[in-house]
Amino acid sequence: MISTLYFSISMDRLHIYLYSSKKNLDYTFISSNKEMLHEIQKVLMCNCSFDFSNSSWVRIINNEQTLLQLKTLEEKYENQLMAIRKLYGFANKLVKGDVFYCLFADNCSIAERKTAIECLQIKNDNWRVIHNHVYGFQKQLDYLFEYHSYGFDGLKIYVGDRNHPVCRFCDETEKKNFSNKAHAIGESLGNKTLFCYEECNKCNHTLNKIEDNFLRLMDIRRAMYHINRKDTTTAPTIYGSNFAILPSEKGSAELYIMQETIDSSVDINKPFTIQLKQHSVLSDEKIYKALAKMVIDLIPSNQIHHFKNTIEWIKSDCFFVDSLPNIWFCHNIGKMHRQPYLDIFINSKQQIPDTPYCTAALYIYDIAYIFVMPLVDVDSGMYKYNDSLKNHWQRMFSYIELPHKELQDFSEDRPCYPWAFWNINPSNPHIHILTQDHKVFDGCHRKKRNKEEVRFSKFSYNGISIINHNCNYRCHYNKIVTDEDLCDITQHLTSPIWWLLPDDNSVEFHFSVDANDTTDSIPFFSYVINVKFKFADFDKYIELQYNKDGLNSVAIDWHLRDFLFNIAMSVCDYYTEPLRKGTPFENCKMSMLIDDRRIIESTEYFIPQTVGGASFVKMPDKVIHPVCFEEN
Repeated sequence: MISTLYFSISMDRLHIYLYSSKKNLDYTFISSNKEMLHEIQKVLMCNCSFDFSNSSWVRIINNEQTLLQLKTLEEKYENQLMAIRKLYGFANKLVKGDVFYCLFADNCSIAERKTAIECLQIKNDNWRVIHNHVYGFQKQLDYLFEYHSYGFDGLKIYVGDRNHPVCRFCDETEKKNFSNKAHAIGESLGNKTLFCYEECNKCNHTLNKIEDNFLRLMDIRRAMYHINRKDTTTAPTIYGSNFAILPSEKGSAELYIMQETIDSSVDINKPFTIQLKQHSVLSDEKIYKALAKMVIDLIPSNQIHHFKNTIEWIKSDCFFVDSLPNIWFCHNIGKMHRQPYLDIFINSKQQIPDTPYCTAALYIYDIAYIFVMPLVDVDSGMYKYNDSLKNHWQRMFSYIELPHKELQDFSEDRPCYPWAFWNINPSNPHIHILTQDHKVFDGCHRKKRNKEEVRFSKFSYNGISIINHNCNYRCHYNKIVTDEDLCDITQHLTSPIWWLLPDDNSVEFHFSVDANDTTDSIPFFSYVINVKFKFADFDKYIELQYNKDGLNSVAIDWHLRDFLFNIAMSVCDYYTEPLRKGTPFENCKMSMLIDDRRIIESTEYFIPQTVGGASFVKMPDKVIHPVCFEEN
């Protein structure tokens, strides 16, 4: 049984953190008797039995001498400070001969605190070897970065200003709108200790949709490791395409695998690895957003202004990013973290030039995710691509020992099905291999409804012409702009809008872009595009069906959508070229600025509500052209 203690004295306060295998405690003693607080410090630092000490921490042996000193301290001051009983009570519950650390918070660093936690896992004299090894790496990280770590000690942490909160996501300040407890990492993921005072009720609710993507990614691990969920200790029920996880009568997880989905070359009587494929739908980019949101919730308040664009990206489905760096997925990390914890490394000290401003590491269960916070103003777009991060990752992993890791792309915004490789031991009584017709798999066999598809004739642009256009470009900034300045500009885009005019056999296209600098504070330039297309045969590409109640169904050839969009961009580039000439953004063509596919899929259509009517109904492109994705 091992434990840790460290404290700080500030005026008439003594802040103590107690760690043990039985209980963790965070307590602040308050007294006007400064001599008493200093005597507590002296007893802990000098009078208790210890085998090592310095100005920041002391390693105390829990023996008769230590217990006597703490008991004497209690008897002397309990009438003045009843809470002093916690010291002797804490040590008395430990096994004699164990050790605990006292770290003085005014002097000690994250490196020393985390080193102490590691050393407490060693129950022999080898702790000094472990100390030197771990502290060497941790101290270097602490030297290079503004280093923050949350949750590694299992004690509750509330980040932000409780009395005067400002929401980190929407700038809400009305205190009554902060009544809900905002978990910095989802409670369903096992987080019981990390909270943010500066996330309002509305954002706490709406951003759950982003967080749910990471929750679904963790479903298999949450179930198999029996991570307690809110209001229940029963393992969740999960159905995949080749497995099911169901709670037993005692609430623990039982894994059922379809025998037919196991490769015929696998001997199911011996341990093997299988890919468990889930049915829940998520987005890789939204997983990245969920990870980034955890950092925003926990990062110091004075750093938030650097992450304005990051926050907008997290919140919005229309904040398009042309590139995101890959994330390191680390598995078999050698430890189990039922309470997730997050390390944040801020490059505010500028000790190393080729490093992004903020890097983070989430340790959760038996895995870890190491990632760069995107869209930080200080970085100015320099670390969007993997090639620019090679030196950074090489340096980071020379200090962070994670042997089993691989780079994964989390930039894809399209929906997908998650999966997890899982080691199967057939002798485990909680793992069952059954035929796919067994009743436990009833929830796995989903019937997919196939929407009837309208088939248009082979696409041809013959008969399509431009009858009107108005493409405008305005330059708002005439100072020198370097290529580096243009590496990461902030664009505010309207969704492409199509007005369908069947009575006129035409379609009107509208689109606009406002481009600012990377901090989103200096306007650079803007485009406004209006193009009207005429059709010789409107029904060849667009099918609108009406009944007595009005518009009944819509079908639009997606080839037409893509063709007209690209033509509009070319028209804009051609007619705005003279306007761009001589400005700092002469080469910033519309066709070069945007991700065609993502912009096109955000299209909105305005369609006549009735035949020949003057009122229109708005319909998003994703309703007409659902994004298809494969289960694998």
